[in-house]
Amino acid sequence: MPNTPVYFVLPLTCPSCSAKDVVIPMTRVLGVVVELTWLCRVCRHEWSATRGDQSTGRLLHLPLARPLTKPRTMEDLTFVARRGCICVADMQFNLDDALLAGGWRRDYQFIDIGTLEPTDERKGYPTPTLLWKGKDIFGMPAPEPPFNAPS
Repeated sequence: MPNTPVYFVLPLTCPSCSAKDVVIPMTRVLGVVVELTWLCRVCRHEWSATRGDQSTGRLLHLPLARPLTKPRTMEDLTFVARRGCICVADMQFNLDDALLAGGWRRDYQFIDIGTLEPTDERKGYPTPTLLWKGKDIFGMPAPEPPFNAPS
């Protein structure tokens, strides 16, 4: 059943280096399928989750309520940067490569922090920063005034 949650029990040891309690789950979205793998934080060995890992356990919950679809546009993605920042070019190239690899459009917004009003909260983010629908993609809270001067 597509709406039924699937539960997995996290492996306790890495099969490669036998380290204990260092395994973390990793997920990849491949079209409408979510691939689950395990990753050892010590030796970086990655292996696929199997049906043998499924259980009535309660550690990892992966519900799929509806098929996953690609966004038609990246207009909700905002690249916030200050012109002249040495990290901007690398991050922008990497972002473009990632979007192309995923088959997504590169129609995101590029905002130069130097052109924003002093009261715009985006002016308080470090550069470069990526925002999705106005929120930092890594979960950084929105900055509050007074904003730091650029360094």
